[in-house]
Amino acid sequence: MTEPKVNIVVVPEHDFNPALDAKVREQLCQAFPHSAWYFQDSRGWKGAMPTWSVVAFDEGDEPIAHIGIVERVITIESASYSIFGIQNVYVTAAWRGKGIASRMVHAIAVEAEKRSLDFGLLFCRPHVEALYVNAGWESVGKPCIYVLESENHHEVPRPFIHDSLFFKSIKVSSLPPGCIHFNGPDW
Repeated sequence: MTEPKVNIVVVPEHDFNPALDAKVREQLCQAFPHSAWYFQDSRGWKGAMPTWSVVAFDEGDEPIAHIGIVERVITIESASYSIFGIQNVYVTAAWRGKGIASRMVHAIAVEAEKRSLDFGLLFCRPHVEALYVNAGWESVGKPCIYVLESENHHEVPRPFIHDSLFFKSIKVSSLPPGCIHFNGPDW
């Protein structure tokens, strides 16, 4: 497959200008119409805004794909880990099937290494698992996870309904055993 001429860029949150933000939110609404009510106002999810994003731009410098990255210190048992979580992944319809998402996921791993993060986590639905498995992510099933509720900031179990957790080794080779405390909202 010939790779299309696409520029994949790591964009820190402070460099996400209003025009790019509006375009990505519009595309998120198209990609996830069932959550358009949320994405019309935010690129984050459940109160977790990205720390940085990976955005693919076409030759006209228009965004055609996006992945938000949330950095966070989580706790497993008594140990703390600096991790990244992947959120709000899309490639616009005209650009799907061209390997763009794979290139973006690779760019995330490279950036995570530069940032000396311990590992990555993502909640993955079955229809996109192959993308992540092919990029070196591994399914860790449905472990015990606690998140903070946005209303009262109490820690509650995170249910798994249509997804499972995936792990990407960066500095830590496997997911440590024990309950995972996100120390913040789900992403």
